[in-house]
Amino acid sequence: MHDTRLDVLAADQLGWAVHPHAQEAEGGTFNPLKFQLLDPRALTFYREWELSTNNAVALLRAAAGRDPGDEGIIQLVGELSTHSERFRQLRACSHNVLRSREGVKRYRHPLVGEIDFDFASFDVSGEPGLRGQAFDTTTHHQSRWE
Repeated sequence: MHDTRLDVLAADQLGWAVHPHAQEAEGGTFNPLKFQLLDPRALTFYREWELSTNNAVALLRAAAGRDPGDEGIIQLVGELSTHSERFRQLRACSHNVLRSREGVKRYRHPLVGEIDFDFASFDVSGEPGLRGQAFDTTTHHQSRWE
């Protein structure tokens, strides 16, 4: 479950295990976009780092367009603009917006190795700005998690 800033608000035990870096998140809130753009380990963790950062910035741009006065989004954009050259490039050169519904996430997990997840994203009924995601490995490398 994440909000418009892409802060992860809730996950099950396996969800947290997929992102081992989440436990180190500043302030206790894991933000995959901040991890992708500010932590050099993300270059190894995300097998399609460029695509992943493009998509995440497009998701943030769409959220900012829906609520341009959202203080959390404004603060996140300021932080990323200050500390990430990649974010500045994407903000200046790309005006993509995205509302991700489904796809594949490809990780290089430090304990499991390469793993792919099909995912589906959905709105949480009655909670504007909250989105849930369901992940499935059955078509990929399920045996690695057994």
